[in-house]
Amino acid sequence: MFENEKPSIRFSMVGFGQAGSRIANEFAKFNYKGENGTITNSYPVFAFNSTERDFGGLDNIPKANLVSLNLDGFGKEPTKAYQKLKSTPEYYNSVEEMVDKAYKAADELIIFNAGLGGGTGTSTVLLATQIFIKKYVQEVIEKYTKQLIEANGFDYEDFMTDPNYANNPEVMNSLYSRAEAAAENAGELKKLGLILAYPKRTDGPGVLKEVNRFIEMIWKLVLSSQNRIAFMLPVDNQKASDDYAEHKSDLKFETYRDYINHTIAAQLHELNCATNIGGSDVTFDAQDFRKCILEHQGTLVIGKNVKSVSEVNGSNGLYKSLTDAWISGHNLHDKIEWEVEQNGKT
Repeated sequence: MFENEKPSIRFSMVGFGQAGSRIANEFAKFNYKGENGTITNSYPVFAFNSTERDFGGLDNIPKANLVSLNLDGFGKEPTKAYQKLKSTPEYYNSVEEMVDKAYKAADELIIFNAGLGGGTGTSTVLLATQIFIKKYVQEVIEKYTKQLIEANGFDYEDFMTDPNYANNPEVMNSLYSRAEAAAENAGELKKLGLILAYPKRTDGPGVLKEVNRFIEMIWKLVLSSQNRIAFMLPVDNQKASDDYAEHKSDLKFETYRDYINHTIAAQLHELNCATNIGGSDVTFDAQDFRKCILEHQGTLVIGKNVKSVSEVNGSNGLYKSLTDAWISGHNLHDKIEWEVEQNGKT
């Protein structure tokens, strides 16, 4: 409905592996008319894979943005793939260069997509996330930390090895916060988002076990606020497959993968654009959306539930519509149930 509007957040995106690249390809089709009337791509989009064979069908992503390791693929062995990527400078550098391109193309948010289960997507999305944290978070903040220390007349190495400072959490936390703020003001710190598609049950116990290992490693990175990962958006391929099988006759897609890839892109893009249309009737605008996406961390949950205007008339109708959307509007994954532990009980 709003797909040709200018988005609130013009993020860059990298699709890793075949599944991630196909998700990215859906985002690459969006564009809007700029101020001078020129058609502008809504998002700079890239695809990264271990073999060029998997680039077939990526008709929306510019060929210059398709990067391959020119291998024969990694099969469904992400652990071996990850070890090979880390230990081979040529492959590691290729992943790092992909992260560099995405960082330079983004205003303030980069999104990595991957389907978990395959060797390439699972391994490269973890490695790319680690590279982003090291190069574009830790090293940037370290640079500004050094500047602050030296601006106050201290030697950086002496300060960081002096137990009176280095072992004082209050001093170090304050220093980190000031360095982070300075880096943000300079436009050198950006946020990262992750869209991760989970495998189906039919992929087998071996694949599911491997995926669980990688999810645990990624989730630990997501939970640390210092890593600047704004969100992880989970996509359940099993649910997508089940929904597609149930409603196939009503859908225009040839496979459940086409259906879920379109749904991911359409819903996130619509939210991103609808919040930027302006007008006096907008109650959730671009700044609200930006805060929601960029100033939090954890799991991002989005969904869509279509209602007629008469059903959302007044605060009670709006509340009911939002409640219904929370209960039945999930089509990327099953409804997330929150569990709170109190006095040792859940």
